Amino acid sequence: MGGFGRSDDAFKNAEYLYAELLYKECSQLLGPNFFFANRKIVENKILSRFTREICGSAIDPQIYYCIPVMNRLGDLKATLIQNLTIVSNFSKVQLVINLFDKTSESFDWISENCVDWIDAGVLTVNRLEPLPFWHFSWAKNSFKSFIGDDGIYSSLDGDNYLSAEEIARTKQIYVEFGPTVVHYFSGVWGDGSSGRISVTTELYKKHAYENALFPRQFDEISFILKILNEENYITFICRSNVDIFSKSFYLREFQEKNEWSPRKKYIELGKTRQPENPKDKNYVQSDDVLKFFTSINAFYTFLNLSKNKKAKVFYEKKLNEEKQKIYQSACYDEIAAKATVILSSQMELNCSAVTTLYSVIKNDEFFFG
Repeated sequence: MGGFGRSDDAFKNAEYLYAELLYKECSQLLGPNFFFANRKIVENKILSRFTREICGSAIDPQIYYCIPVMNRLGDLKATLIQNLTIVSNFSKVQLVINLFDKTSESFDWISENCVDWIDAGVLTVNRLEPLPFWHFSWAKNSFKSFIGDDGIYSSLDGDNYLSAEEIARTKQIYVEFGPTVVHYFSGVWGDGSSGRISVTTELYKKHAYENALFPRQFDEISFILKILNEENYITFICRSNVDIFSKSFYLREFQEKNEWSPRKKYIELGKTRQPENPKDKNYVQSDDVLKFFTSINAFYTFLNLSKNKKAKVFYEKKLNEEKQKIYQSACYDEIAAKATVILSSQMELNCSAVTTLYSVIKNDEFFFG
């Protein structure tokens, strides 16, 4: 039972996630009742290690849960108080909300109902200029000047819920394994988890989300892939049996074309409740606009990140084919109204009768015309 001995050593060294994996392997060999008590002890250690009462600052990474919001006060009313209550039990965890609303309604509600958390430094709220339309990458890139350089950036939508288990395990991951990309995908499309990630703030600020993408779909995967493709020392962490690099056809094809695969580690990430606004698992396939957003954003990402000529030629061809499909589609006007730099040069030739928004990104500021 060498695994049992290694797991005890890992536990003594506070390598709780590694110990948990080893105890789990032993249980799979001997039966689920073996080492059950050991696993529960490890779970409790992880959960309690970073609470305000126990934690020592030397081993406690700062987490910034970054929540971009535009006209979603209803979501904040449902989730924010509960999330703040959970976060308050931990040392060095902060919620940072960037509001893009035209009115002050959300800011006023937060100021009136969350003043104690604001005073305690658990919550920070920033009012930013409203976006012309909701764009995930633009909104998620807005936190660079509002979070520190030494910590963890973690994405959170306004309708998402946190759990104590998830927070504790995220901290343990960074203490135990160092800089990583953590993906909280549950395996269920539409439940919001595919957009949940954690990375160091250094990597977040260095690489950022791709501003040139269409407003939604594939933004998080593009960000993940950019980091892993350009930083070979970084490990990708996800739940066991929920690996986006295996589950996504787009990513399987990219790995094959580029003869590349990321370093991976499978870790239990904790349970959280469903978001306030879960979507049907087939929501993309039932919406032609979202299908185009997905394919265009994916092929644009792959074209930029491919490192061999054959793969670049392949994705350039795929991207151009998708562009042509847009020009012939019934949803052309809707897509043209949110054209980004991916299509802007061709859109100028094809959109004379459409008021089109073009974006030029420079130093993370957006100029519209």
